[in-house]
Formats: sequence, structure tokens, C-alpha cells
Amino acid sequence: MAPMSRHTPSLFVATIVALLILLPAGRATAQAPAPGSEVVTPLPPGNPPTAAPPPPAPEPPAPPIAVDAAAPPAERDPPFYKRQWFWGGLFVVGVTTLMIMAVSGGPGMPTTTLGNMRAN
Repeated sequence: MAPMSRHTPSLFVATIVALLILLPAGRATAQAPAPGSEVVTPLPPGNPPTAAPPPPAPEPPAPPIAVDAAAPPAERDPPFYKRQWFWGGLFVVGVTTLMIMAVSGGPGMPTTTLGNMRAN
């Protein structure tokens, strides 16, 4: 709220005077009602009473949210045998097995004397 200045009372008086001038003469000079009596304001002539407008219709409920059946399923991880790490590991195991077999010399005659003994 703005602080009150020295022009505020004169503005208030000017507003009251303008309202008194603009109001019809019959209403501007109305007397105060006697204590305990009701104030009845007559309708101006020519204005028939009108019925109150009907209350607005309630808004219809929002439609339910439909789940899109054509939506693609969530992306799943590929199976392990289609992954690069699986085939890389299998390659390492295979190469290691071949190297061990090549270095060991393969199957041959055992170097023991148990197989060369003759029974007497």
C-alpha cells in the first residue's frame, strides 16, 4: 500500500463528489432506514426479473489413459553366445589348449622300464 500523501484526502473527496453527481437524484437523497426495518430497493421500471442462469454442467471425467499396444517391447540384452566377450574368451581357451599340446610333444612311448620287461 502506498504511503498517504497530502493529496490523498482531496482525491477521496473528489471521488465522492463525482459519485454523487453520477448517481440518479432519487438514490442520492435516500434516507437512512429506521432501526429494525428492512431496506427494500425497488427495481427500475422496464426491467423484468430474470431467472438465474442454470449452474454449469459438471465436466465429464477424463478418459482413461490407454496403453499403446503397438509400442515396441523394452530392448533386451542379446544372449551370451552373441556377445563379443564370449567368443574372445573361447578363442583364448582354444589357442592355449593348442599351445600346450604342441609343447608337450603328444602321445608316445613311455620312458619307463615297466613296459619292456620279459617274464621268465
